[in-house]
Amino acid sequence: MTIGPDGKITDVNAATEHATGCTRAQLIGTDFADYFTEPDKARQGYQQVFCEGQVRDYPLEIRHKDGHLTAVLYNASVYRNEAGQVIGVFAAARDISERKRTEEALRLANVYNRSLIEASLDPLVTIGPDGKITDVNTATEEVTGRSRQELIGTDFADYFTEPDKARAGYQEVFREGSVRDYPLEIRHRSGRLTLVLYNACVYRDPAGKVVGVFAAARDISERKRTEEALRRANVYNRSLIEASLDPLVTIGPDGKITDVNTATEKVTGRSRQELIGTDFADYFTEPDKARQGYQQVFRESTVRDYPLEIRGRDGNSVPVLYNASVYRDETGRVVGVFAAARDITERKRAEGELKASENRFRSLVTATSQMVWTTDQAGQVTEDIPSWRAFTGQRLDEVRGTGWLGALHPEDRERAWAVWSKAITERSLYEVEYRVRRPDGEYRDFLARGVPVLESDGSVREWVGTCTDITERKRMEAALAQRAEALERSNKELEQFAYVASHDLQEPLRMIASYVELLAQRYKGQLDDKADKFIHYIVDGATRMQTLINDLLAFSRVATRGKPFTLSSAETALAEVLVNLQKTIADKGALVTHDPLPDVVVDPTQFEQVLQNLIGNGLKFCERTPLVHLHAEREGNDWLFSVRDNGIGIAREHLDRLFVIFQRLHSRTEYPGTGIGLAVCKKIIERHGGRIWLESEPGKGSTFFFTIPAQREVAS
Repeated sequence: MTIGPDGKITDVNAATEHATGCTRAQLIGTDFADYFTEPDKARQGYQQVFCEGQVRDYPLEIRHKDGHLTAVLYNASVYRNEAGQVIGVFAAARDISERKRTEEALRLANVYNRSLIEASLDPLVTIGPDGKITDVNTATEEVTGRSRQELIGTDFADYFTEPDKARAGYQEVFREGSVRDYPLEIRHRSGRLTLVLYNACVYRDPAGKVVGVFAAARDISERKRTEEALRRANVYNRSLIEASLDPLVTIGPDGKITDVNTATEKVTGRSRQELIGTDFADYFTEPDKARQGYQQVFRESTVRDYPLEIRGRDGNSVPVLYNASVYRDETGRVVGVFAAARDITERKRAEGELKASENRFRSLVTATSQMVWTTDQAGQVTEDIPSWRAFTGQRLDEVRGTGWLGALHPEDRERAWAVWSKAITERSLYEVEYRVRRPDGEYRDFLARGVPVLESDGSVREWVGTCTDITERKRMEAALAQRAEALERSNKELEQFAYVASHDLQEPLRMIASYVELLAQRYKGQLDDKADKFIHYIVDGATRMQTLINDLLAFSRVATRGKPFTLSSAETALAEVLVNLQKTIADKGALVTHDPLPDVVVDPTQFEQVLQNLIGNGLKFCERTPLVHLHAEREGNDWLFSVRDNGIGIAREHLDRLFVIFQRLHSRTEYPGTGIGLAVCKKIIERHGGRIWLESEPGKGSTFFFTIPAQREVAS
């Protein structure tokens, strides 16, 4: 095509006619720009030629008169007349429609290939012969934490926990053409690791030359976790099976054992390897019954408490109850039976013992002299009571309901009925005394006891009751009560007598001692030696009589004039005693020591009296320097006190009368005393609920022991 300076076409060839659909006559003289999809761009193109002298590969699109388009590249230059003046443009258009289609197809192919690559959830990468990354997909960016631009051109091996292994992998692909399931571990920028299996192969250029490796990594982290979870589940399931003390076994549809636990190995005497694959029924005393059992499970899906006897290798058999159910695969198809055997050897033994116990109970009931009966949950007598019938004459039909009350004393019936009814309602033990009439009209005293026999769920199965004749006991109790009452009266009379006698004696004794002392002072120096000695005897006798009277009063007051028990310090009580005995201790050069002493609940005055009497004995009956030591320790529910001395000791034959009133163990002239002090200690300790005793050996001293309850309520 030639174009004049005004942009009008001046000439065309046949190819132009073909491209536009217009004839040469129609084209010449028309505007060049009118035959293109972008007229302005066409106009700018030929103007550029006039300005610059030429254009190269100027892209335009010719519009045919029927509307179809032809992509072209224009190359144009000016042409001149003989005078050198530019008179027009010569333009040649190269049809590039086919090239455009090829380029578009290539572009679409590239887009398609990229889409395929990016659509993959697996990391994909291409690697050049030098080991450098040439392309990656988004999944590779995500698994490495790096962008496509960062990855391309870097060493493929750098992104793995084992670079040498990664390098060896892609090198193997170049050598062998491919690798399958090559394990590696990708390291993320953050340090997170991803387990993968690489599958890779080489790719080639059109000439068949290998130009790189295409590698796809399958993330197997989840698979690894699943495999580990499955492994742990299998271990857990095996642990559960092995933890059972009951024999467990799985059985296939053919009746063959598929698995067992250790308990099954023990009960059969065979190893797991020996049992698996063998017939389940072969290990029982009744093989046919065992076979019917597992077949019933396959039919009905379950069995409960199916009785069998396992036969061990040693010939011994074990009674068991099997509970079994089917198990299924993931599709719901029954693939086997799971069976658990409960060893009931002990239960069998217990049942036998229970039966023997019941027989023994019946024998005891028959042999006992007591009346024994059983009743139902409501207290209704369920069987005849021969001993009751023999004693009262009442038959079973007369005893039923409340008929038994007819044999009771009228004054006891309401009370007995109330106790019995309450026990039935509350399902509790009952005990009641009442008088029962014999056929001859005589009443005798009885003690009735009843206890509920409970089921495992706490409900009452029956009641067992006994009735014991306590007539003689009641008579003895009545007699003892009378004697105790008489003794109490005697004690009070004795106390009153002792008080009056001592009071009436004390006044004359004081007068005798006082007047004799006045005489001694008045006639001092005027009397002979015998008179002084006689006066001393009179004063000494009066003093000892006064001491005896005081001790006698103390003994009589122990139980009748005691103070309330209070929490008291034993160390404080000892301090008071040492003050009272300080003159004696000083005169004898004695040493009294003690370990830490507790607080006790006692009558403070009487507790001091016990300590004073026992320490005083240790000081009094000693032929050398007295040493006395006190100790206390907790023993069960009591405080155990000990008072040890280094005195003359006491012979074994005297110990049985040691705490008896008025019993002296030594000569009055050698060791003065009234013989009441230890008897007072015994009464005080017994009042406190304790006991007192002595361990002694002549010449080696004595140790007195006494106890005081450690747990006692303090008097309010």
